[in-house]
Amino acid sequence: MSSPQMHVVAAIMRLALKGKAAPDPVAASKEPPRPPAKLVQRHDVRSRRIDGFECHTVSPRGRRAERSVVYLHGGAYIRHLSSRHWQLISQLADAGVQVEVAHYGLAPKYTYRDAYPFITAVYRDLLGDPDAGQVTIMGDSAGAGLALGVAQSLAGSGLPQPARVVLISPWLDLTLTNPAIPEVEARDPFLTTSGLLAAGRGWAGGDDPAQPRLSPVNGPLAPPWRPSTSTLARATCATRTSGVWKNGLLRKGRP
Repeated sequence: MSSPQMHVVAAIMRLALKGKAAPDPVAASKEPPRPPAKLVQRHDVRSRRIDGFECHTVSPRGRRAERSVVYLHGGAYIRHLSSRHWQLISQLADAGVQVEVAHYGLAPKYTYRDAYPFITAVYRDLLGDPDAGQVTIMGDSAGAGLALGVAQSLAGSGLPQPARVVLISPWLDLTLTNPAIPEVEARDPFLTTSGLLAAGRGWAGGDDPAQPRLSPVNGPLAPPWRPSTSTLARATCATRTSGVWKNGLLRKGRP
């Protein structure tokens, strides 16, 4: 990543994350992290590149996976996986799940236009694996928004829909238009609206951030797959999206 891009990343991260500590722009520009040593010791891990991006397959050791997940991490589209993401991946493998960890490129160097074909290719490869079992697309935070957008985009692609889409505290509206956001932002311990809007603009790469591939809350919300969501923190969820799941459907404008 060039020096100007590193400074853009650092500026966005200062805006997006509450607190006085400014991230190191060099650290922000690092390549995707390798799987931690503890995870490699505990599970079977295979790494490869698809469309120029890194993808790790984490499988339970010593037994066949019962089902598979394409996992998309959070981080406002500007940060790589953290230790907590790897812990979740390890717990999924412990539960008998094969996890495809798709390291999509981060803004501002990359945009959603790079992520969609990459993640679709990962999903397509997994469908061709005879040992994959039922396939779920799963994400948290920004990754959850990307997961829903990818699932919506599969219609008409010739690929089958995933068995399930799992969204953890999803960021589904890059424009952050929910009128309740200012009220809950004061209680959000980590994020700011101004920073998320800046990160969203970088991810959009000049395109309309309200379009469904960027804000899937504006896409089709009557899925053929079974939706599963987890709101880890009400304030965080309300800050990130303009809707919440209720009775299996996403309803706009509800904090």
